[in-house]
This record gives sequence, C-alpha cells and structure tokens, in this order.
Amino acid sequence: MGFGKLYNTNMSSMAVQEPVTSVLPPEPDAHCFPPFSNVYGALDEIDGHGPDQLSADSLRGDLAWLSGVQRAAEAMSARWLAALDRREREAPPNLSSNCSSWLQDKLHLTHNAAYSLIRTARQLERLPRTFAALRQGEITGSRCRSSAGPWRR
Repeated sequence: MGFGKLYNTNMSSMAVQEPVTSVLPPEPDAHCFPPFSNVYGALDEIDGHGPDQLSADSLRGDLAWLSGVQRAAEAMSARWLAALDRREREAPPNLSSNCSSWLQDKLHLTHNAAYSLIRTARQLERLPRTFAALRQGEITGSRCRSSAGPWRR
C-alpha cells in the first residue's frame, strides 16, 4: 500500500507516520465492556442519526451538549493524568518511561503539549472549584491551561 510520505506539521523535519485506522482506545480489551462501551455505543447512536434532519435550534442544543461532554471528559482525563503523574513521581526513576514521554508516544503530542497537559492536571488537583467548573462544562480546558495559576479555591 503506497500511502506516500506524511508530514508532521508540529516539527520542522519530515516524519513518516502510520495512517490512523481507528479511533478506538489503544487497548480495546480493557474498554470493550461497560461503562466504556456504553459511551462509544451512545456516541455512535447519536452520530448515526446525523445532523442533516435537525433544526438550527436542535443543532445548537446538541453542540452545547457535546461541548459539555467534551469538557467533562477533559476534566476526567486531567484527573487520571494527575494520578498517573503523581504515581510516577513517587516511584523510582525510570528513564524509559515517564508521563510526558507516554503522552508524546501514545497520544502523538509534542513535548510542549504533553507538559501543558501535565501542568494543568497538577493545577486542577489543587483547585477543586476550577476542576468542578471544567467537569460541569462551565469553562474550557484552554481557559484552565491559560488561567489556572491565578485562580483561587
């Protein structure tokens, strides 16, 4: 199969990458049972109906709902990431694996993006009201990353 060369726009040099073949979790066996499978099933059902038959008001409502779900998932991801980061910082040093390297390798993030997520996860652990606002969809993840420092409990 000739896919040609793919360019990584986050780097100045050319990088050959495998094409994305699935958006499923990298370890499907761990996530093929409820509650994880319920999330994928519900999203597939919602997406299966598509937006074409919806009114503009319904589209706006669905977009607001989807944004809230996305923010809730981002808050939960930050909580999980903070737990992983804390465990790895408390464990003996392992040069072959750390949180930032794992994020870069498995989620294809740049070093700066990985560090930003870790820093935000650490901040959200210390700012429970900010975490709750993100979890409830009241603020965005980018707002947390850019402003979490000055916020107070």
